[in-house]
Amino acid sequence: MCSQLGVRKVLVVDDEAQNRWIVETSLKDRNDIQVFSADCGEKALELINEHEFSLVISDFNMPNGNGEWLLSRIKDKSNARAMIVSGQRIPMCKLREMGAVGGMPKPHTKQDFLAVVDFLLGEQC
Repeated sequence: MCSQLGVRKVLVVDDEAQNRWIVETSLKDRNDIQVFSADCGEKALELINEHEFSLVISDFNMPNGNGEWLLSRIKDKSNARAMIVSGQRIPMCKLREMGAVGGMPKPHTKQDFLAVVDFLLGEQC
Protein backbone atom coordinates (compact mmCIF):
# COMPACT_ATOMS: atom_id res chain seq x y z
CA MET A 1 0.00 0.00 0.00
CA CYS A 2 1.22 3.50 -0.76
CA SER A 3 1.87 6.12 1.88
CA GLN A 4 -0.26 9.22 2.46
CA LEU A 5 2.06 11.08 0.07
CA GLY A 6 0.99 8.59 -2.57
CA VAL A 7 -2.75 9.25 -2.32
CA ARG A 8 -4.46 8.07 -5.46
CA LYS A 9 -7.71 9.39 -6.86
CA VAL A 10 -10.42 6.85 -7.64
CA LEU A 11 -13.54 7.69 -9.63
CA VAL A 12 -16.71 5.66 -8.99
CA VAL A 13 -19.31 5.79 -11.79
CA ASP A 14 -22.77 4.27 -11.40
CA ASP A 15 -26.24 5.57 -12.18
CA GLU A 16 -27.63 3.94 -9.04
CA ALA A 17 -26.91 6.01 -5.93
CA GLN A 18 -26.96 2.98 -3.63
CA ASN A 19 -24.29 1.22 -5.70
CA ARG A 20 -22.09 4.33 -5.65
CA TRP A 21 -22.55 4.57 -1.88
CA ILE A 22 -21.55 0.91 -1.38
CA VAL A 23 -18.32 1.38 -3.34
CA GLU A 24 -17.53 4.73 -1.72
CA THR A 25 -18.14 3.26 1.74
CA SER A 26 -15.90 0.30 0.95
CA LEU A 27 -13.06 2.68 0.06
CA LYS A 28 -13.61 5.49 2.59
CA ASP A 29 -11.45 4.04 5.37
CA ARG A 30 -8.42 3.91 3.14
CA ASN A 31 -5.94 6.72 3.79
CA ASP A 32 -4.31 6.26 0.40
CA ILE A 33 -7.46 6.78 -1.70
CA GLN A 34 -9.45 9.93 -2.45
CA VAL A 35 -12.87 8.98 -3.86
CA PHE A 36 -14.85 10.96 -6.43
CA SER A 37 -18.17 9.89 -7.94
CA ALA A 38 -20.41 10.46 -10.95
CA ASP A 39 -23.84 9.13 -11.89
CA CYS A 40 -23.21 8.78 -15.64
CA GLY A 41 -20.44 8.56 -18.20
CA GLU A 42 -20.77 12.19 -19.28
CA LYS A 43 -20.28 13.50 -15.73
CA ALA A 44 -17.42 11.05 -15.26
CA LEU A 45 -15.72 12.41 -18.36
CA GLU A 46 -15.98 15.95 -16.97
CA LEU A 47 -14.19 14.79 -13.80
CA ILE A 48 -11.59 12.90 -15.84
CA ASN A 49 -10.83 16.14 -17.68
CA GLU A 50 -10.35 17.94 -14.33
CA HIS A 51 -8.42 15.31 -12.32
CA GLU A 52 -5.76 12.69 -12.81
CA PHE A 53 -7.31 9.41 -11.63
CA SER A 54 -5.41 6.24 -10.87
CA LEU A 55 -8.50 4.07 -11.22
CA VAL A 56 -12.01 4.43 -12.62
CA ILE A 57 -14.56 1.93 -11.29
CA SER A 58 -17.63 2.00 -13.50
CA ASP A 59 -20.95 0.31 -14.01
CA PHE A 60 -21.57 -0.85 -17.58
CA ASN A 61 -25.26 -0.11 -18.21
CA MET A 62 -25.90 3.58 -17.59
CA PRO A 63 -27.70 6.42 -19.36
CA ASN A 64 -25.73 9.37 -20.76
CA GLY A 65 -22.56 7.48 -21.53
CA ASN A 66 -22.51 3.77 -20.76
CA GLY A 67 -19.46 1.79 -19.69
CA GLU A 68 -18.28 1.01 -23.22
CA TRP A 69 -18.57 4.68 -24.21
CA LEU A 70 -16.69 5.73 -21.07
CA LEU A 71 -13.91 3.17 -21.59
CA SER A 72 -13.25 4.53 -25.08
CA ARG A 73 -13.01 8.09 -23.70
CA ILE A 74 -10.71 7.04 -20.86
CA LYS A 75 -8.29 5.49 -23.37
CA ASP A 76 -8.24 8.77 -25.33
CA LYS A 77 -8.02 11.24 -22.44
CA SER A 78 -6.41 9.61 -19.43
CA ASN A 79 -3.79 7.23 -18.11
CA ALA A 80 -6.28 5.92 -15.56
CA ARG A 81 -6.91 2.21 -15.33
CA ALA A 82 -10.54 1.22 -15.66
CA MET A 83 -12.51 -1.51 -13.94
CA ILE A 84 -16.08 -2.49 -14.81
CA VAL A 85 -18.44 -3.67 -12.06
CA SER A 86 -21.69 -4.90 -13.59
CA GLY A 87 -24.70 -7.13 -13.08
CA GLN A 88 -24.39 -8.00 -16.75
CA ARG A 89 -22.05 -10.88 -17.56
CA ILE A 90 -19.35 -9.51 -19.85
CA PRO A 91 -16.41 -11.74 -20.80
CA MET A 92 -13.08 -10.37 -19.53
CA CYS A 93 -11.62 -10.60 -23.03
CA LYS A 94 -14.35 -8.22 -24.28
CA LEU A 95 -13.72 -5.83 -21.38
CA ARG A 96 -10.01 -5.82 -22.19
CA GLU A 97 -10.74 -5.10 -25.85
CA MET A 98 -12.74 -2.07 -24.69
CA GLY A 99 -9.86 -0.90 -22.46
CA ALA A 100 -10.71 -2.23 -18.99
CA VAL A 101 -7.99 -3.85 -16.90
CA GLY A 102 -10.41 -5.54 -14.53
CA GLY A 103 -13.99 -6.53 -14.04
CA MET A 104 -16.25 -7.83 -11.29
CA PRO A 105 -19.81 -9.07 -11.19
CA LYS A 106 -22.54 -7.54 -9.07
CA PRO A 107 -23.11 -8.60 -6.39
CA HIS A 108 -19.71 -9.27 -4.88
CA THR A 109 -18.23 -9.30 -1.42
CA LYS A 110 -16.44 -6.27 0.01
CA GLN A 111 -13.39 -8.45 0.60
CA ASP A 112 -13.24 -9.58 -3.05
CA PHE A 113 -13.83 -6.03 -4.30
CA LEU A 114 -11.07 -4.54 -2.15
CA ALA A 115 -8.67 -7.32 -3.19
CA VAL A 116 -9.16 -6.38 -6.86
CA VAL A 117 -8.83 -2.66 -6.14
CA ASP A 118 -5.66 -3.28 -4.10
CA PHE A 119 -4.23 -5.36 -6.93
CA LEU A 120 -4.99 -2.74 -9.59
CA LEU A 121 -3.70 0.15 -7.48
CA GLY A 122 -0.77 -1.85 -6.11
CA GLU A 123 0.65 -2.22 -9.58
CA GLN A 124 1.04 1.57 -9.64
CA CYS A 125 2.93 2.04 -6.36
